[in-house]
Amino acid sequence: LLNYWMYNRLNEISHTHSGFNITDALNKIESIWRDRVHDKNSVDYYQKCKPDIVLFKYTDWKLRKELFDYYVDISDIISTAKYFTTGCRDYYKYVKYKKSLFDHFETPCSISYNYDCPNFFDACKKYHPDKVLTDFICYQDMKKEEEAQAEVHEEEQEEVHEKPHAIGPLIGAENPNPSTPTAKQAGNALLGVVVTTITSGALYKV
Repeated sequence: LLNYWMYNRLNEISHTHSGFNITDALNKIESIWRDRVHDKNSVDYYQKCKPDIVLFKYTDWKLRKELFDYYVDISDIISTAKYFTTGCRDYYKYVKYKKSLFDHFETPCSISYNYDCPNFFDACKKYHPDKVLTDFICYQDMKKEEEAQAEVHEEEQEEVHEKPHAIGPLIGAENPNPSTPTAKQAGNALLGVVVTTITSGALYKV
């Protein structure tokens, strides 16, 4: 978690400081960290927190970070959403949105010894949204709501096909933005809620 946080911070700095080299910065940090570890009893802590440049050689490192964040936070989310209705809807949307991460890594991780598969993916499998969401106290209500929304959408699509095609776009009509999927909007809307709820717990787990 510390490695991902550090690299994300360095990545932000590189966008505001020209000539900044992330690899050089990581090498310097690792050297400083190594020099600071003199106590042999602290080796385990060193191995756990030392900078790992290999993590960031992948173009999808941000997705890996997002999946690892999910892995760190999901236990607290489950223990809350399983018994309490307060916030359950937001947790439901958050967890369901993470399904795309599992879909992204499913193919590379289906191959043994594939370096494109995060080394913690196996530990994440038991927390796949399809397995987790059914335990949420609001699961049945959310499923009914999703089914109702799907029916409304289907009816709207049928009405569109039944209507004659217009010659041109209506003046003042607002075109939806196809680059903003509903799941992404839900994830963005939920970010503030989830971060404030679980950030403290996640930080102490580092």
